[in-house]
Amino acid sequence: MNKKLNILQLYDYMKIGGAETHMLSLSRAMQESGHSVWVGASYGPAVNWVKEYGLGFIDLALNNVNSQINCLIDLIKIIRKKNIDIIHIHPGNSQIIGAIAGLVTEKPVVTTIHGNYKTPVLEESIKPLIDKIICVSEEVKKSQLEFGVKESSIKVIPNSVYIKSLPNKNDFFKDNVVQMVYISRLDKDKISSLMKLLVSIPVINEHYEVRLTIIGGGTQYTYIKDLAEIINTTLCKEIITLTGETTDTEEYIHKSDIVLGVGRVVLEGLASGKFTFCIGNHYYTGLITNKNLRTISKVNFTDRNTNKDFSVRSLLEDILHVFNNFAQAYNELVDTCNAVDKYFSIKKAAHEHLECYSEVIENFKCKTFSWHKWSSAYSLSKEMNSLLSSNAVNVPRLEYILDSIKKVKILLSPDFESIDDHWRKALKRLVYTLNNTDPVSVVIRIENKFHNSLNNIVLEIDDYISGISNNNKPDIIVDLCEQYEKDRTAFLSKIDYFIPTNNNQVLMEIILKLQGKTILPENKISRGIFILPRHGSHNQATKGTVSVAGEAALRMIQ
Repeated sequence: MNKKLNILQLYDYMKIGGAETHMLSLSRAMQESGHSVWVGASYGPAVNWVKEYGLGFIDLALNNVNSQINCLIDLIKIIRKKNIDIIHIHPGNSQIIGAIAGLVTEKPVVTTIHGNYKTPVLEESIKPLIDKIICVSEEVKKSQLEFGVKESSIKVIPNSVYIKSLPNKNDFFKDNVVQMVYISRLDKDKISSLMKLLVSIPVINEHYEVRLTIIGGGTQYTYIKDLAEIINTTLCKEIITLTGETTDTEEYIHKSDIVLGVGRVVLEGLASGKFTFCIGNHYYTGLITNKNLRTISKVNFTDRNTNKDFSVRSLLEDILHVFNNFAQAYNELVDTCNAVDKYFSIKKAAHEHLECYSEVIENFKCKTFSWHKWSSAYSLSKEMNSLLSSNAVNVPRLEYILDSIKKVKILLSPDFESIDDHWRKALKRLVYTLNNTDPVSVVIRIENKFHNSLNNIVLEIDDYISGISNNNKPDIIVDLCEQYEKDRTAFLSKIDYFIPTNNNQVLMEIILKLQGKTILPENKISRGIFILPRHGSHNQATKGTVSVAGEAALRMIQ
């Protein structure tokens, strides 16, 4: 790809885990290729990696459902400020916020699915806003197809890793001690395999001097720590240590002989040139070699395509093989590490992602939003649900009366108290772009909060327009009716184009974009932009002067 991209990665919370490592490693590789990458997320321990890799970090409350609307507004501003080319979202709240931000800013959106689970992109309201779904394995792809995703929407790019070092014979089993490291979240859904490993330690210790380092944090950390202390006390030596969550995982792997875990841990172990065992919650894949590497990649380097039970004996046999047949095992390890470099290097994955981005950008088309009943386990705040739902987006059976026969309505809604609002500049450009034969009304909305200065504002608008030297001015309406929720919804339904004139109108942009309206920056105003009907009674000329709609009202639509 020749064009250098501005890429935004969105993630709920920067904890330390496989998905975070995947995202940050990939972002690092793309930045090293000359692209600019920002990570938007709620602050967490993995932010240290963001800084270490030289990536841009944007602190967003993506882990707080109650902040969804404010977070969405902030995100839209960031996308524009950073001139983002593509938005890459990850499960779960980030998918909701990122997809809607892409809709409003008219930027392509891709998402990565890291496992066999449902995410918000399966919601019928969100699914059409996603340009491509990247799955980390064929197994994940299969699950998404079963959930109803079209195959044409999916691209499989396997988990990948930086190749840190090839195996070194002199690094293993120093002083005849077997150094093992186990890496995982320590939560209830993850500790089944660790419990079996802990049971194995006293047996392994009968054959070898062994040390086990457990890396990870979670709800079961204290429980595992207590078990480790019991085992250490029973064996009268400190065999097992726990580190908790740490960003120094790479250093612990470097000091080990054997790495144990599932998923990305398997790749990280091999990328550091270490003997690596895949141990899952249900089954035992065992020592990873070139013979089973590609097979387990189909299930994202887990135990899900084997039926071998995890037992003390099976683990001990693999350790015996490595220790007692070291020359053979070492040669197998070298071959396996070379295969990882060939098929699962981060450089290869970054290239495939960039190709995907390029394709998505080239084929991008602006989206429209359609509300469907929300069913996801991922929550919407009350305010976000109101914003997206039919009560807020779909117009009730009411009509807002504007004093105009023109078909196309262009809205300006200035902040008349702000010196930074450029409504005059936008209005002047409209006056010189359009004329009184066009089927267009420029609607200048005076919001309720400015009604104490109503007369002065109307005179200001009239004086400004009168000072523009154009005898064929388009139809201009000043709308100053008091508006409340129903009035506002009905009013906005009449609008075709909205031209923001200050930086505090993002929420109105969101509302209008959800209704399918066009958001038009002031500097993009040109005659060719507007879709103007060529025929019909609405083409008659008007005086082109200001008309004031001061008594607009709602009426029922029959």
